[in-house]
Amino acid sequence: MPTFRDDIKLGSKVPMTKTDDINDQAITTVKIRDGNVTTEKLADGAVSSDKLPDGAIKTPKIADGNITTGKLAELSVVTSKIADQNVTTEKLADQSVDNSKLSPSSVTYDKLKDKSVITEKLNDRAVTTEKVEDKAITNHKLGDSSVNTRVLQDASVTTDILANDSVTSDKLATEGVTRDKIAEASITLDKLADNLKKLILAAIGLPDDLVEQIQNVNDSIHNLQAQINEFIPITDLEIDKVVEGTYVPVEPITPQTIEHRLHNVEQEVETIKKSNMKPDEVKNILT
Repeated sequence: MPTFRDDIKLGSKVPMTKTDDINDQAITTVKIRDGNVTTEKLADGAVSSDKLPDGAIKTPKIADGNITTGKLAELSVVTSKIADQNVTTEKLADQSVDNSKLSPSSVTYDKLKDKSVITEKLNDRAVTTEKVEDKAITNHKLGDSSVNTRVLQDASVTTDILANDSVTSDKLATEGVTRDKIAEASITLDKLADNLKKLILAAIGLPDDLVEQIQNVNDSIHNLQAQINEFIPITDLEIDKVVEGTYVPVEPITPQTIEHRLHNVEQEVETIKKSNMKPDEVKNILT
């Protein structure tokens, strides 16, 4: 039995059209009133990409968290789309931050790994005095002959710094060796200039070769007596007078004084012979 409905326009009942009464594909676009295709009328998956006009899907239509990586075109995320402070360490690929990405003075000391600054990374003359820790420059850091007079403090080269035999004659200032610098009994006869030595020996009556003759103590004492018969002791003051040319012997020369002095010389020579003294020690006695 057909179902009827009231038709207001006709004022009578008319049969109702059921789904089964409509042929497939019979309802065309023009038969559908605008705004009458609701969500419920749309089958799942019925709205395909080609049914949507460009720009039709606005932000409110997209559920949160629904734009995945696969939905983004290559190079579509530009700088303006990234919120501040949102590019974290995990988002950076390894070795992706090169020099051109760093702003000047942006790498601070706390960003450097210990022992990461090697020699090749230092510019020439980059290590200034302030960068060197006190007492950090040790002996093996200094190049050979790198310490010159300019860097030495006054009076800094002390006795213990000098190597043995390092102070040569040309290092001594003229008249730099004064009397108090000369050790006792250190100036022997051979240190005197020839003219001064001959002058002193002549003044005290000793011949030039007496030292050599006494060193050779096996020679006959009688051969020495003829050479020292004019021997007279002389003081420092008298030596000064000899140098000045004003020396005059104060003790007369007599056979008795010569005999007495020859006897003393014989005793001294005997002492030297028995002591086995070395030549330098003999020279010290004579001078």
